[in-house]
Amino acid sequence: RCKHCLCRRKEHYLHSLASGRECGRHEIFMFDSQGNRLDGSAAYMALQPGQKQNKPTRCHRAGALCCIVSLWLLAMGMLLASQKTSRIWAQERLSACETQYYAYSGRWVLDAEVGSATAEWPCTSVSFYVQKSLKNAAIELLWHGVRVQLRVQVRRVGSAHDTSQLILVGRRWWAPWAPPIRSFLRFRETGTFLIELRKMTAAAPYNLGFWSFLEPSRFVFLGVAMQFAEKNSSSPLGLLPLEQQNRAPHYKIEFIGASDTAGFCVSGAPADDTPVVLGQSLTLVRHGWRLEDCTSAYPAVLAQRLNAEFAVEALAGLGVYQNAAASRPWEMGTLTMVDFWPHTLQTSAGTFWSRASEPIQSAAPSDASLNGSAPPRGSWTPNLVLISLGGNDFNHQASLMPSDEDFAVAYRRFLTRIFQEYRNAPPAIVNICGQGSPLEANFDADNNRCRPCEHVRMAIEGFRRQHPSRQVFYIFVPCDGSVVTGLDDIGCAGHKNALGQRRVAAFLEPHIRKILHNFTATRKRRYETSSI
Repeated sequence: RCKHCLCRRKEHYLHSLASGRECGRHEIFMFDSQGNRLDGSAAYMALQPGQKQNKPTRCHRAGALCCIVSLWLLAMGMLLASQKTSRIWAQERLSACETQYYAYSGRWVLDAEVGSATAEWPCTSVSFYVQKSLKNAAIELLWHGVRVQLRVQVRRVGSAHDTSQLILVGRRWWAPWAPPIRSFLRFRETGTFLIELRKMTAAAPYNLGFWSFLEPSRFVFLGVAMQFAEKNSSSPLGLLPLEQQNRAPHYKIEFIGASDTAGFCVSGAPADDTPVVLGQSLTLVRHGWRLEDCTSAYPAVLAQRLNAEFAVEALAGLGVYQNAAASRPWEMGTLTMVDFWPHTLQTSAGTFWSRASEPIQSAAPSDASLNGSAPPRGSWTPNLVLISLGGNDFNHQASLMPSDEDFAVAYRRFLTRIFQEYRNAPPAIVNICGQGSPLEANFDADNNRCRPCEHVRMAIEGFRRQHPSRQVFYIFVPCDGSVVTGLDDIGCAGHKNALGQRRVAAFLEPHIRKILHNFTATRKRRYETSSI
């Protein structure tokens, strides 16, 4: 072979031999085993596949070596970049575990080793105070999120109307090598500001049936960093300790429910609808997390009107005895709200939530090995638990609807479990049902939000007869158009938009306010009597 052709492929040799052409300055010759020179056609036949092995050339070996070296250099570059980022965080980031500066609401897992706080349930939030003495100063939010939307609200302290907000959108697909998302907030004026990051999306926007293999909608908060230095020893990165602020809410309310409670399709419109005959699973895939917004659902609106701190545990399609479309478990899965309610992270069965605890697991395991160690007992106990469940147990079920006895037993067990977890300070429990419109059958003939309400009412009455000392209430939200009209208050998939959710909150507010007032007054009298 010509030494100038060592980096040529076999096909080039064959072409050169067959055509009798020269390669560079030298001719190419081939000899048989007896040493006789072969002409071009004979040499071409001798090199056909199956008659002569094609051994790796120096070109092949050099190419493989280049690939290996390139991959090694790429890996080393990523490692050095991650180490550099870690060093920057160690110097400039105020870790999410600095709980004297961050106020967490809802269920969170804190990892002190990584310096992160993780949440899955909708409407979980983290808030903190920032004091800015320079105009155009900026802070940097560091976080991870897959199929996550965050509402960031900035309010100037001392001004009820000076509020602005924006929406942050996470990545669509999970990648283990993805760097943190860096979001900048710039302050045009000086002063003290309250910043709140609230998760808008549910833990499993495509639900936990067939799509359960997808990474959950998980919000990982890493902390706050500064774009440029404005630091002092008493106020790192301009953040103020929470103890200096008056943050005491009037009430604490926990909301448990399904799609309406989670804010499913609040941001959608009827034009976004998927024909229901194609299945609820396809409806969830199409609408998914982009059109979901729990911050515009009735729990958030009601909590704001009552000046209450609130937590939400909700996911579209969940029931008490069975989920919607129980005959097709690949759509919604088989685990109900009764199974998910004890979880700190909804999709992680090992993270059990102690309901008498603070809304933080300060000693929780890392996200890589969530194995369910219980958080320390604390003082966060709601004054009221509002439950909106039962509709999915009877809607979209065809002939698989549960009997009154089966449903009542499951519902009463769930209420009993809630009271057991809050046994040190039992809350009032309000059960609501309805919230439908007279036109909802136009979208789905098998969906009637008021049809299951008699079953729910009977289950609650049975519990009250068994436990007369418990504060358990039932509120029926009419479906006759007096609350939700079905005209201008419907989003996608037959669910309420933000206007419909506000109308439900307005209907519930006087009832909930009265119950809270009477309940807290009764608890106060009992406390004073026991003190005497």
